[in-house]
Amino acid sequence: ANLRPASTVENPDEGQTCQQARELVEVFCSNLEPEDQLPYRFVHAAKDVAGQAANFLEGKKPSSIAAASILFILNFTGRKFSHSGLAHAANISSNTLRGAHKELMDHVDEFDLPNLYST
Repeated sequence: ANLRPASTVENPDEGQTCQQARELVEVFCSNLEPEDQLPYRFVHAAKDVAGQAANFLEGKKPSSIAAASILFILNFTGRKFSHSGLAHAANISSNTLRGAHKELMDHVDEFDLPNLYST
């Protein structure tokens, strides 16, 4: 069975929040303007971050977690993009996006990040 150890389950809604955030990453990326579209490997990496981010962003909505995860990966990769466009695609305010991203950055050393630079 694919059960998590009971000791790691602090919030029963956490798993659902992670799943919703992961799903929203793809939705939000597809809603970006053509000039802001991302390669699939960045989308996949943002989904990985969103899956881990609920551990650090307790009480945040899945939409905020998903958008912050996309921003996290975009900043990590140095890719240029529109912050306001991402907030608009996620239907959240720019301030909400910045706040959730700041919380993610506070935990940057705790993420198991995929190797985005392998060729």
